[in-house]
Amino acid sequence: MSVLLGAVTGLCGCALVDRVILQPPPPQYGDGPEIRKVPVPGTAEVLSAIYLANPSAHFVVLFSHGTGDDLGEIAGDIQDLRTHGYAVFAYDYEGYGTSTGQPSEDAVYRDAEAAYAYVVEDLGVDPSRIIVQGFSLGGAPSVYLASRHDVRGLVLESTFVDALRVPRLPRVPFHRFDNVSRMAGVHCPVLIMHSRDDPVIDFWHAEALLESVNGPKRLIAFDSGGHGDASKLESARYWSALAQFTASLGAAQIASGAAKPAQLLAAKTLQVSHVP
Repeated sequence: MSVLLGAVTGLCGCALVDRVILQPPPPQYGDGPEIRKVPVPGTAEVLSAIYLANPSAHFVVLFSHGTGDDLGEIAGDIQDLRTHGYAVFAYDYEGYGTSTGQPSEDAVYRDAEAAYAYVVEDLGVDPSRIIVQGFSLGGAPSVYLASRHDVRGLVLESTFVDALRVPRLPRVPFHRFDNVSRMAGVHCPVLIMHSRDDPVIDFWHAEALLESVNGPKRLIAFDSGGHGDASKLESARYWSALAQFTASLGAAQIASGAAKPAQLLAAKTLQVSHVP
């Protein structure tokens, strides 16, 4: 009985913590012709998503946003990615924007799988052309996908090792969005970007994530940029870092079949960098 009670208490605790971590804003957009609908397998839920095609792009960025965002909130950010040479697929988690359902950690992971399946199966994108990128909370579904699929690269911006290690969240005896443990299953090249003055997620999270990566990795440290503004406050350095990472993935060689991914980026650690 005590074991059962403990299990029930744990489940209730997880649900309550999820409500603290996952805080959808009021929808910042409405459905229109540009909004795609993505079914979540095994459920009746449907996600809202947007695809910014870019005929000149080799890579497609599968973008997962932060807890206080939705597709309307990040519209400028994903358009910037397209402007800088990428095709972009972004989606809203269950309970966010005009997606149906209720958000939870499990739902976030299944939503990421649904988005990935849509990019591969409906858009016809080969996994070797997919870069999964996540901001803040969005790092969790991005790490999850990179640990389960042969994507070309992983980009983490202002991401935590575990949601319950973020100072403003409660201390409880379990994990939520345990990125640092899941990193062991990631084998693609990883770029981590974090601002030293991030007031929400301390810089040490980026350093700990870097240490947990087994393969090719790089950490870019910005002196300013706070939580989510590095692409604007340190624009030149931000986009240079992303471009250098993309170049290291060897798009031209992969497209021509001249080299395999493992040959294109040596498995070594590139330490904290201040991009000129």
